[in-house]
Amino acid sequence: MQNKREKIKYLDNLFKETYIKNIVNRNAIKNTEVLEDVLNIISSSVGSLTNPNKLSNSFKSIKNLNVAPNTIKQYLEYCVDSFLIQKANRYDVKGKKYIDTPLKYYFTDIGLRNVRLGFRQQEERTLIRIDDSFRKVIVGSNNIRK
Repeated sequence: MQNKREKIKYLDNLFKETYIKNIVNRNAIKNTEVLEDVLNIISSSVGSLTNPNKLSNSFKSIKNLNVAPNTIKQYLEYCVDSFLIQKANRYDVKGKKYIDTPLKYYFTDIGLRNVRLGFRQQEERTLIRIDDSFRKVIVGSNNIRK
């Protein structure tokens, strides 16, 4: 792949033809539009708390579409099972147990997330390392500073 356009086309094709097609076929999903919408929501709100009940209410109020919270939860699980996204379980330190909902979801591949968003919501990547003098050095995409 020589140029940016070829890379974007490759990632888009990988997302649609490999992940989406696999999830739909493997799980016999009939309403792919809801799956696509759920993925759009997750990709634009990575790391935010995600509650299937609130998403269900959003579908009803915004799209006038009744989607059960369990359907949304199942679609998210299908995406986790296909290694497209990962969920971060929240832990209640006082109660010493995991909290079932809301959860945070992250894309396993940032390139797939970015192609899903049409490259419109990219965060600057930051790498933090410790230099020889044990000082923190922040290395951004265009700069290095101490």
